[in-house]
Amino acid sequence: MFHDLSTMIISISPFILTGVVVVAVLYFRFARRLETEKTIRAAIDRGQELSPELIERLLAPQRSSHRPDRLKVWGVVLIFTGLGLAAMWGVTFLTGGDFPDVLAPAVLVGLIGVGLWVAARLTKSDQPQG
Repeated sequence: MFHDLSTMIISISPFILTGVVVVAVLYFRFARRLETEKTIRAAIDRGQELSPELIERLLAPQRSSHRPDRLKVWGVVLIFTGLGLAAMWGVTFLTGGDFPDVLAPAVLVGLIGVGLWVAARLTKSDQPQG
């Protein structure tokens, strides 16, 4: 009975973790927006004149300006993860181990890394120089 319960818990834990992460992100996003609204209300209550453009800019979602750099960093991380998995496959293969199925994930992770690297290069070239 204990074995079945632990198997069930292990099998549903990724879904529970995903739900917890989504709820946490939504909660903190809502809390940040609520604090911004409180700040705007406090400024208006004190007599500050806020233009509609300023209020709109304050309430707009924040965008990251370092996207190409992050893509490049993650691309490099995944490329080396793929190389590490391929090296692990090579060592296992050369020592006679029975673990050749790690090559497919190595290629997958490595190609995702190459794709992110290319995306970073393309995104960077699309941005205006200034």
